[in-house]
Amino acid sequence: MRSCQSVHTGRYLKYVVLISLIAGATYCRGLMNSFVAEDFTMMSLSTFPFSALWELMTSATRIRPLPVCINWVLYQGFGMNPLGYYLFVLVLHVVASVLVFFVGKSLSGDERVGLTSALLFVVYPRHHQPVLWLSADQFVLVGIFALISILCFRAYLRTGQFRYQLGTLICVCMALLANELGATLFPLLFLAEFILGGSEQKRWQSLFAVKTYCKYIPYLVLLILYIGVTFGGGRLFKLSMTAAEQQAASEGWQYDTYHLVGLGPKGAKDLAAYLTYLVYPQIPLRALDINLTTATVAAVTAFCLLALFIKGSPPVQFSVLWIFLTLAPFVLFVPFGNADRYFYVPAIGLAILAGILGCWGYDKLKARSAVWARMVAVLLMGLYLISSVMLMQQRIGEWHRAGEIAADVVEQAKRLYPNVPPESTMLFVALPDQYKQAYVFLGGGIGGAVYLAYGMQPSAPRAYRTRDPAVSSFLKEAEPVDDPLPGLYVFLYEDGILYDKSNVVSSLEPLRKGTWDR
Repeated sequence: MRSCQSVHTGRYLKYVVLISLIAGATYCRGLMNSFVAEDFTMMSLSTFPFSALWELMTSATRIRPLPVCINWVLYQGFGMNPLGYYLFVLVLHVVASVLVFFVGKSLSGDERVGLTSALLFVVYPRHHQPVLWLSADQFVLVGIFALISILCFRAYLRTGQFRYQLGTLICVCMALLANELGATLFPLLFLAEFILGGSEQKRWQSLFAVKTYCKYIPYLVLLILYIGVTFGGGRLFKLSMTAAEQQAASEGWQYDTYHLVGLGPKGAKDLAAYLTYLVYPQIPLRALDINLTTATVAAVTAFCLLALFIKGSPPVQFSVLWIFLTLAPFVLFVPFGNADRYFYVPAIGLAILAGILGCWGYDKLKARSAVWARMVAVLLMGLYLISSVMLMQQRIGEWHRAGEIAADVVEQAKRLYPNVPPESTMLFVALPDQYKQAYVFLGGGIGGAVYLAYGMQPSAPRAYRTRDPAVSSFLKEAEPVDDPLPGLYVFLYEDGILYDKSNVVSSLEPLRKGTWDR
């Protein structure tokens, strides 16, 4: 028995080493990247005493204490050095990829499926945001706990041992504390039992048995508590936008507010687009214009996934449902469009689905010619790995450049005003949102960046930004005034240079044309 266990352990260790080496070769350049966008806000929070941080977390818009606490702990060890943070997230990604191997093997009973799925997942081309952007590591955490929960729950169904039920419950709780997407684990667990639970007759019988649902009571209680805390009291989390937010949204501004979009014609189109972006990650986001070609690609993608669900084996059906369930929240509830980080957890289902189909195709071809089967398998996997790694190098370069731009903006501000009076205000106009497919200051972060740059003290200047063209035009055309507002520093960013426009502002009225955020 010990000899058998050693053989299995050695084989799995080889897989872990292989996955780790591929991940390291793919992302090692990204370890040298700098902070961008919301990373500065995250880092500024990490400088707080834990008691103050806890107070902020318990009153925050969203319940995401797990990534916040992890970043706080990392700050105690690495300070403002990005290397430690990126290395930690890369390790998390390796862990998730290894878990994809075990889940793929568990669902299919085939190690080849597990290994193929893990190799497809570890270099999946849309992983650049969750792996290269610290503010998106929450999706890596959700993916890890989702995979462990599936393994634990299947072990519980197989053995009935309470420790596996407890492990599943803990993982579901941790996934919820990382991101709201963890709520999708509730239906996924039920589907893992119903779809993968033996013969079709046995599955349908269990569907109508009361004892089937007793095991889900702890998860239901957890979900009710989570919903109650999320929407209870004076929390800011809400499912509708205020009139002011709706007006701003109609003018192109984005609000991090959930509301039920619904699955009408727009929702169906968005879902088809999400599925297409997932299956064809080489397509840049928002590149699917409304035309016959893109509509055909999206429709065929959705049809093929539905056909696989209807005709496929139980593991195939479960993988397809994994994709749909984990994409649905972003289609039905998020009003501010798609993003690469949203595809991390759905890509797990896609990788396992592709692994199952790939091994099925290999076996079919092997029955005719073993040599051709190996050649085709090596060629396809090699092309995928090489093309994905090359594309990721391009994305790493974009995020590296975005970090340089963000750091340069703060450095220019510090050079213009090395010291400012306490409680000052800095206004930044026309800062770059993105550099190609990488964020610079999109979604905020300038407030945190200035806070970190000026000593991390409560008296550090408050910073806001706008990209409103009316404000930019005013600053370009305005002449210096005799009585500029004291304690107000106004900067206009243009062609990589931060221009000081503080001496042209004698009243806040012209600046009210823009919508300002941090």
